Amino acid sequence: MLILGVTSTIVFGLLHVRYFVLLGFLMGLFNIIPIAGGVITILVAGGVAALDSWTKMAGVFLFYAIYVNLENGVLTPRIMRSSVNLMGLTILVACSSAPPWPASSEPWLPSPPPPSSPSC
Repeated sequence: MLILGVTSTIVFGLLHVRYFVLLGFLMGLFNIIPIAGGVITILVAGGVAALDSWTKMAGVFLFYAIYVNLENGVLTPRIMRSSVNLMGLTILVACSSAPPWPASSEPWLPSPPPPSSPSC
């Protein structure tokens, strides 16, 4: 949150976007909402920048695209590695894989056990 707020404020200031301090603060504050917060604030910042010029709007969107890629490619794996003590690829595979058997349709019931192999 803090990194996004500070870098947004700096970049919006360098682009001479109106209300860059407020927009940077909102970017950091709304980052607490996982996906929608970033989308909402980048649309607001892009709209404010578009009032001045389309190139400022393109700069705002370009900054956010670069930031999201750096956050997902560098920051998140490092944070997950330090907190869980696993490699980033292991975490990505574990989060994206599903069990091979169907899960229970009722959320309050446990999932059924995996099918057992016949013993010879």
